[in-house]
Amino acid sequence: MQARWQACDMPMALYEKYPEFCKFVANSPLIHQIKVTRDRPFEWEGEPAILVEGCTTKWCDLKERFESVYSKRFGEKFIVERATGEVYTYLDDGKGLQKHHPFLSANKVISKLSPEKFETLHNCAQKFIRPEEAFLEEEERRKRNEQRPHVLQIVSSSIDAGSSNVHKLLINPRHPYVRLVAGADDKLLNMQKGDVYEVGYRAKDKIVFPFLKSKDVGRPQFFPFFATQGVFCSPDQAEYVPCDAKVVTSLCVSLDEAHHFYKFTERHHRETVNLGNVIGFHIGSQNCTTFVKKALEAAGVVLPTEMSLTQIIKKCIPDVFSETVKKIRRMAKACFAYVGAAFPGQLRRGVQALVRVVKSVVKKLFDALAALPITLLHLLLGDANGEGGKAFVVNGESAQEIKPGLNNWKKWFSLSNYRFHLPGALQEWQMRQPSTAVFDHPLRLALVKE
Repeated sequence: MQARWQACDMPMALYEKYPEFCKFVANSPLIHQIKVTRDRPFEWEGEPAILVEGCTTKWCDLKERFESVYSKRFGEKFIVERATGEVYTYLDDGKGLQKHHPFLSANKVISKLSPEKFETLHNCAQKFIRPEEAFLEEEERRKRNEQRPHVLQIVSSSIDAGSSNVHKLLINPRHPYVRLVAGADDKLLNMQKGDVYEVGYRAKDKIVFPFLKSKDVGRPQFFPFFATQGVFCSPDQAEYVPCDAKVVTSLCVSLDEAHHFYKFTERHHRETVNLGNVIGFHIGSQNCTTFVKKALEAAGVVLPTEMSLTQIIKKCIPDVFSETVKKIRRMAKACFAYVGAAFPGQLRRGVQALVRVVKSVVKKLFDALAALPITLLHLLLGDANGEGGKAFVVNGESAQEIKPGLNNWKKWFSLSNYRFHLPGALQEWQMRQPSTAVFDHPLRLALVKE
């Protein structure tokens, strides 16, 4: 427990003096919720204390009023008020512990920036270059961004598990989510300047692999490719998970763009909670990355997050092998060109047409044959099962359902029909943006790079 207390940057003086209080904090969600804020537990009138709804609350009152309870439905521990059963969360808005359910409560400010920090953030966000404005002079882009008072942030995590191409694309990049930071008081958003709104999306259950024993026996589980449902969370639970880096891309948005983004996230969140219109979750076609993509699409920003299985395989091939294949292809092309030059024009064109047909047939045959073992693997991992739910809908798109991937028989015979939205593809895009900041080993909310 002492190691956890130190790792979360909690005051050691309290740990040595008030072990009962520290045990409660360390074994409850409080330790991780407090660590990402600017606050820390403190001593007041001879007792340890924290902020509760903006008021100093001593340990004697805290332990009588609250308890830590595990929820099997969400697979998380919550701080619960004994008298009412209400869930409380410690937030970075200066009020401390307050009534807020991270999965069921929508439209909650989780932090607040000072005017100076927001100006720093807005200056960073102005470095983002929209593709349709790439041809403009820097001064013109600056003028346009001045008319965009709010800031959107795309946040993803990264671990340093290895340096291979597989690690860079599939293992190191982690769960993304989004934030909206108000640059002006906005009644439609119900936000004041400096307010930070955050939301992410994840599977409601824990993903497990067949034949591997899971330590989290209390939380409902499903195989990786089951079609299931998702839940929204604010703050996103990834804030509390240690990582080697947070990758944060900021961009300025207009009032209308911010409102469209907010309406998209709020509508889906509230319809899920209030009406039971569950949103589908599928590890390939609708996941946390898909949510980020669709939320930004609602604001008019296009993110490249989708990759076909063939693209993923090519991306994961070791660089040395990839370069060797490219050299062989260049040599083969040069040889064909040399040999082809020896034939008369008409005959050469006929041979070239025949080669194109043969290549097309071989490619389709390989595509179909390679798809069969992939299909079998997907079957074993649950891609023909599950309930699913609604798909994310943006800008008047027709309603769709998220269903098991192998319900579409065309996927069975084509490798190229397997497509995935990947955090790695999103993070690769993030690292190319001049407005991206990388926070190494962050403890607090990664909002503004000092």
